[in-house]
Amino acid sequence: MVIEMSQTLKIEMDNEVLLGMDKTPEEMANEMRLAAAVKWYELGILSQGKAACVNFMIDRSQRRTKM
Repeated sequence: MVIEMSQTLKIEMDNEVLLGMDKTPEEMANEMRLAAAVKWYELGILSQGKAACVNFMIDRSQRRTKM
């Protein structure tokens, strides 16, 4: 049996950052997820398999926002 769990993190950021990067909050969240996974993998904090799970989460959230 697989139990799917996730946590939601709230990060406050000036609107100017999003506007300057020309990103929606959803796009920024996906980029931050991926950047964190890559960095944590690079530092040896996250395994390759766990880093791949982040990509799955990004794909899933993109499908959800398109519906």
